Amino acid sequence: MQAGQQEQREPEPEQTSQEQQKDEPSSQQESSLLDVVTAVVILVRETWRDRWSLAKAEARLSLKSALLVVLLVFFMAMVAMLVWVLLLGGASLYAWESGIHWGWILGGLLLAQLGLIWYLRRQARRLIHWIGFPETRRAFSSVSELEPSQKEEAAEKPRSDDATAPNDREANPS
Repeated sequence: MQAGQQEQREPEPEQTSQEQQKDEPSSQQESSLLDVVTAVVILVRETWRDRWSLAKAEARLSLKSALLVVLLVFFMAMVAMLVWVLLLGGASLYAWESGIHWGWILGGLLLAQLGLIWYLRRQARRLIHWIGFPETRRAFSSVSELEPSQKEEAAEKPRSDDATAPNDREANPS
């Protein structure tokens, strides 16, 4: 029996070593899987942190750029105003040397200034119309609330505010 018991005992250590070998890879797989998941989470977190930092840096850069553009537009307007004044001054000096009375020169200068104001006002009115997104508001407000049969009637019927086309508005600025 002792020999039989020894024979029986010998296979048990082999089985346990095989089980340990089977268990070790699974524990190694679990630990390596846990390491991979941890690395992925860290990588994702760092990626989002980098993206957020990039977005903040670009936002600062775009804000600085926008401010510089506003300043450049302001300076360009100042230069354009200086050119306009020099042009009027040169034309006035030429008219004075040509023998035109200073009253007519001042009248011409006022007429030129009023013409410029009229032109700029007309351009501003044309542009202000589009600030409020009129077509988008019209598309989302009136037609979306109507039933399908009413949509066809609304499409056939001209609107009162559509009666004046953009070209008519330019011809009749008020």
